[in-house]
This record gives sequence, C-alpha cells and structure tokens, in this order.
Amino acid sequence: SVTIPETITYNSEIYSVTSIGSEAFAGCSGLTSVTIGESVTSIGYEAFWNCSGLTEVTIPNSVTSIGFEAFRYCSGLTKVNYLGTVDKWVKIDFKNGLSSPTYYAEDLYVNNELLTDVKITTADAIKDYAFDNCQSIKSVEIGNSVTSIGEGAFADCSGLTSVIIPNSVTSIGDYAFYNCSGLTSITIPNTVTSIGSGAFYNTGIYNSESNWDNGVLYIDNCLIEATSDVVKGSYTIKKGTRIIGDRAFEYCSGLTSVTIPNSVTSIGQYAFSGCDKLRKVTAYPTTVPNVYENSFAHYNAVLYVPCNVYDDYLFDDVFFTFKVIECIAAEEDEPTSITENLADANITVSGGTISADADFSIYNTIGQDVTAFNGSLQPGVYLVSIGNDIVKVMVH
Repeated sequence: SVTIPETITYNSEIYSVTSIGSEAFAGCSGLTSVTIGESVTSIGYEAFWNCSGLTEVTIPNSVTSIGFEAFRYCSGLTKVNYLGTVDKWVKIDFKNGLSSPTYYAEDLYVNNELLTDVKITTADAIKDYAFDNCQSIKSVEIGNSVTSIGEGAFADCSGLTSVIIPNSVTSIGDYAFYNCSGLTSITIPNTVTSIGSGAFYNTGIYNSESNWDNGVLYIDNCLIEATSDVVKGSYTIKKGTRIIGDRAFEYCSGLTSVTIPNSVTSIGQYAFSGCDKLRKVTAYPTTVPNVYENSFAHYNAVLYVPCNVYDDYLFDDVFFTFKVIECIAAEEDEPTSITENLADANITVSGGTISADADFSIYNTIGQDVTAFNGSLQPGVYLVSIGNDIVKVMVH
C-alpha cells in the first residue's frame, strides 16, 4: 500500500507534494491500496499503469487532472473513494476513458458513500469521461449551471435509467451516453444545438437493431425532436441546421418525405440509409452539401432542388444517382414582378388560369405538378416550365 502525503521534508526543507509523475507506479503489480494526499492536483500519464493488484484508491478533492491511461490495466480495482463533492468530481480533466479509475472499479464512492443518484448543482460543465463505466449510477439530475456534457461522460453506465437535462445545456459530446442500455427515456431541451456522434448509441433510446422503435432521433449538429411520430411521414428539418449527422435518419422506415433547409452544408454517412419509403427529398441548399455515397442508400425518391443550382446537383457524383431531379424555387425566394417574367415568355394569367403560346407544365413551390388544376389554381406563386425555361408567376 502507498499513502502519498501532502508534504515531504528534504534537507530540512518542507515541500508540498502537488503531482504524481508519469509512470510513477507503473507495473507495481503488488500494490493493492493507494491514498493520495490533499495537496496533489495532478496524476500523470500511466501513473498506475498495469497495477493489476490495485483494489482501492482514494482521491482527494484537490485533484484536477488525471493523465492519459493513468489506470489502464488496473483490472482488480473494486473501490474508488473520492474525498470531495460530485460537482468537483465532474470538473476533473480526464485525458481519456482509461484515465478514470471507475472504468475498472465500475463504482464510485463519494466520502465513502456509494454514488447512485448524481445531482450536479454548481459545476458549469461535466468533463469528458467523468463517470465512464460507473455501474452504480441509477439517475442523473443536472442543474442549470451546466452548459455542456463531455465526451463519454456517462458511457457504459448500464444501470442509468433516468436523466434530467436543463435548458442551460447547449452541447452533448461524442458517446456521452454510449451503451447506457438501461436508459429508455430522456428529455432534451431545444437549447441543445450540438449532439456528438454516438451520443445515445446502443441505449434504450436508440439501438441500431431496433428500427427506431423507441423513436428518438438525433443528429450531430442539431436536435431533431424526439418522439416516434417524428420519423414517420413528412419531416422538415429546422432552419439553421448545418449538419445532418451520421445515421441521423437510419432505418426510419416510416419516413416518406424530408425537407432540407438552405443552411445545411453536410449530410453524414448512412444519414437516410434504410428509409425504404422515402419518396421525396426537397433540398434547398444553394451550395451542394458535402454528401457520402451511402448517405442515401435508396434512390427511389425524387430530388427537388433550386432551379438556379439545378446543374450543380445534376452533376454531383452522389446526387446525380437520384432517378429524377426536379427544379423548384429557392427557399428564400420572394415573388418577383410578373410583368418582367411574362414579357419574354408570352405567359398570361387570368384568375386561376395560366396560358402560354407553347406547351407548358405548372408546378407549385414544393415541386408538385399541378398542371391538371390549371383553370382553378389557388392564389399563390407557381413555376411554369416551358422548354428549358422556368418562369415564376403569381396567381391572384
């Protein structure tokens, strides 16, 4: 066993012990217990690497940083006792998942009491890997002082069943709740603008084998609202969304139509894979988004794009594989002067009827062919297709 004191005396001088160096006890397989003094603020890289006999470690609330793989291969750990508060524990800078002793111990004691219900009241963030593989945790209540939940913060906490996230939180990191198989419901406020890759992967909320039966849908850089009904029928992604993340709509088998706003710049891998009933994709971005070959696994859908960038989509390596690409008005377009359009096209508008001196088709602003309704068109903006020209007209 080792007890690391707060001070040491050397040549009659007293020195504070503020750190445990890199590899300080690496490979000490006979070491079973470590108590760290309250002056220590950092534990170095691989400090206890491969201390396979270590069963118990006591960490003071003075520690603010634990180095890369500090407790790797400490497979015998059964108890981690933290002499502080939960609010201070979540501020510790764990360099990776194997920095946290809970990875092997699977439990966390706070002042010798097993932690089951996490309540965070003053911390401004939950740092990366704070509770990685902590099986003792059953519920998490996050106070409105917290603005972010770090990468892998609750990864592999299979006993976790309940999480309350306040409006103050704006980001949830990669794999934050990864493999929390007991988590079946969660309320996420609309203040959250960033949800990392795999944040809820293999939970009761999202399981890749479940065809979204529990129906919560997340994407990497924004939040799409969470109910099973959201992924059925038509869905409009909210304006301001920049990235549709990997597997965002994967296996949304009830999704038939999706509208993508102009703000989107990237569509992730497998984003719409398995959407067998998807028949219509309306994409308003006037700069073709970055997209992967597997982003749309089924090309039965018709793609509607703004007329002024029609060729950009048509000659894109991925989007050109849609069987049909149709032209529509840009999302932000306002009705333009009818007189300017009609002068060159010889189009006339009278009541609910559009006439022209050549064959033409009429489309509404969402790309539907409404030629059959000519003569009883409702007031609004329409697109008239004559030859290779698209003319926008207003029916009053």
